[in-house]
Amino acid sequence: MGVIGGGNAGRAGDPSARWSSPGTDVARQHLAHGRSGSFESTARNKYCALIIDEPTNGDLPHQLSVVFNVGKLVGPPIGGWLVALTGPSWALGIDAASYLLPIATVLFLLHPDRDREQRSNDGEQGAC
Repeated sequence: MGVIGGGNAGRAGDPSARWSSPGTDVARQHLAHGRSGSFESTARNKYCALIIDEPTNGDLPHQLSVVFNVGKLVGPPIGGWLVALTGPSWALGIDAASYLLPIATVLFLLHPDRDREQRSNDGEQGAC
């Protein structure tokens, strides 16, 4: 939900946006992406712990965070370059297709250790 809100807040560059100032728009966008990023980071670390055995896990979550943060820095310029060269339709199509290989890899390799996973109970004894 936060990612959708962050995407909606991303209309900061839209001249038809009716918010008060560009600074407020950017602040709202960063707030929404920061909120969604906190959940995404937690989920990523949880999946690392479930998929990779404890002795070999080591610094992997930290290394993954570095890779994701570098991607956040490098991705927007590459995306802008791709939109400029191919147009928005092709750029979005290439972006969507780029998710297929990682998803297929995760589905192929995903064998989590269910004994280490902590799940909430059903009904009133559940976590939520």
